[in-house]
Amino acid sequence: MVAAPPVVAIVGPTASGKSALALAVARDRRGEIVSCDSLQVYRGLDVGSAKATADERAMVPHHLLDVVEPDQDFSAADYARRARTAMSSERTVTPSASWSIRRTGCDRCSESPISAAIGA
Repeated sequence: MVAAPPVVAIVGPTASGKSALALAVARDRRGEIVSCDSLQVYRGLDVGSAKATADERAMVPHHLLDVVEPDQDFSAADYARRARTAMSSERTVTPSASWSIRRTGCDRCSESPISAAIGA
């Protein structure tokens, strides 16, 4: 049985810098970001949700941003199915009210300066 890649969750209150830290960690660990924000899944809700900019999205792959129109039904179960698919990647990061980062072969992650900053 192959062990699941490690996951790092970055959590905190609104406007505490989680997104910037998650982007830095994803870049450092060559990960991908999976949004956990309940508003960022909706197209067009960029300003009020502090959604990643086009430049930030170009730095690392992002998942579960702009996946449905605001007038579409989108349940927690819908999100869970899509998130599960995105997290099945060998390199995944998750942003929002909490972000998670997954990467295969992360045996030296604890040596990263960013890991020290987040206590990983």
